Amino acid sequence: LGSLAATARGSIATGTSTTPGSDNYSFTTNYQDSWNSNGGYDNGTSNCNQNGGWRQTCSHNSSSYCLRTLPVTNCVTERTGAAAYTDGPVSSYPVGRSYLPSGNYCNVQPIVPLSTNATTLKTTIGNMTAGGSTAGQVGIAWGWYTLSPNIGLWSGTSVPAGYDKLTTSDVTQKVKKVMILMTDGEYNSANYNGVITGVPTVSGSGGSLDHINQAPANGSVYTQANSMCGSIKASGVEVFVITFQLNTSIQNRVDLAANCATDANHIINADTTSLDAAFSTIANQIQAMRIAG
Repeated sequence: LGSLAATARGSIATGTSTTPGSDNYSFTTNYQDSWNSNGGYDNGTSNCNQNGGWRQTCSHNSSSYCLRTLPVTNCVTERTGAAAYTDGPVSSYPVGRSYLPSGNYCNVQPIVPLSTNATTLKTTIGNMTAGGSTAGQVGIAWGWYTLSPNIGLWSGTSVPAGYDKLTTSDVTQKVKKVMILMTDGEYNSANYNGVITGVPTVSGSGGSLDHINQAPANGSVYTQANSMCGSIKASGVEVFVITFQLNTSIQNRVDLAANCATDANHIINADTTSLDAAFSTIANQIQAMRIAG
C-alpha cells in the first residue's frame, strides 16, 4: 500500500514485541526442530549437547519449535473480526499487518486507486513481477475496496461514487461498479497476526520457518474468498471472473469462480492466447451506450 499502509493498518510502535503492532514481531514458527545426530526431538532445555546440535540456528520453545522475528512491511493482510467481510472504514476497522521474511518480502507494486490515467496504469502493470505467495482472498478484498466509498482511503478523483448512484433515476449521476477477478484459483496463503500460517499446511512461499504455528483467524483461503465475494455482490458491485488456466479438476477453484461471479454469464474461461479477448469482451459489455438526438 506504499504511503497508505499506515492509514490502512494503523500505527506501528517501535521495537520488538510478541504481539503484532510493532516494527518487529516475535512468534512461534511451524518448524519443530530436531538434533543433527539422531533426529530425535529434544525438550528445548538447551541448544546443544554431546550428541550434536539443533538443525536450525534459532531459539526454541519448550516443544522444540523454532522462534522467529520478522519485520513489518507496507503490504497488508486480511481484516479479521466482525468487519472482516465488509468495506467499513479502516479508521474504525484497520486491515491486517504483514510480517514477511526477506525471501518473500513486500516488493510488489503499490496499489493504484481508481484512475483514468492510462500511462500510470500501464506503467504499474509493466513493473509487476511474478513471485511470492497467492493470498487471493486479500486481492479480492482490495478489488472491492478500490470501488468502495466507505473504506476511507482514497482522495481526489479516486474517491468512488456512493452506492446510491447505482440505483438513482438521474441518468447523469448513475454509475456501474464493476470488478474483474482474473484468477487461476490457486490460493495458498492465509494469515494469522500478519504472518503466513502453517496450520493447516499451506504451500505459500517460504517453509515452516516462515510460517506461524497458528490456524488462520478467518478460516481457509477459500472460506474467506467466498465470503468476501458474497459481500461484494450484495453491495451492488457487478463481478466478472476470468478463469485463467483454471484446473477444473480441483473443486475449490471451480466453486470460487462460480461463487464470485455475478452469475454464470459473468464467467469467461481464458488461456494465454485468449486473455486479451476476455478483457475486451467484458469492456464491450459494461460500456454505457445511448443514442442522443
